[in-house]
Amino acid sequence: MEIESRVRYTKLVVYKHEIMGYLMLNKLSFFLLIIFILSLFLIVYISKTLSAEKPNVTVVLKGLNSEYWELMAAGARKGFQDFGINGKVIAPSDGASVEEQDRFLERVLMESPDSLIIAPIYPDYIRSALEDYVEQDI
Repeated sequence: MEIESRVRYTKLVVYKHEIMGYLMLNKLSFFLLIIFILSLFLIVYISKTLSAEKPNVTVVLKGLNSEYWELMAAGARKGFQDFGINGKVIAPSDGASVEEQDRFLERVLMESPDSLIIAPIYPDYIRSALEDYVEQDI
């Protein structure tokens, strides 16, 4: 009887150890699965963040022949840098050439920027050029 009791006790201990080992393995597998899923989400998030293209912005000013417009250009460049934007600032060389500003707008339209910021010299003169931007959803 005592031997039979010891055999049962030994079997119970063995079963207990097997069950505990099985549960530990399942806990470890579950933990590793959670870590794998979290890592996968993190990798996808980082890759989407890094692959997002920077917007292209063009700023067309009246000119760069005064301190005011120089400060405007410097502020735009600083904003491009701070916000991670691909941008450029252009202006007519003489500061008052409507024709040159119109040529800039035509050239910039061919580059198809995401956004255009303009300080027009004569708004009525370049209205048709700006309507082309509206048609292209810029």
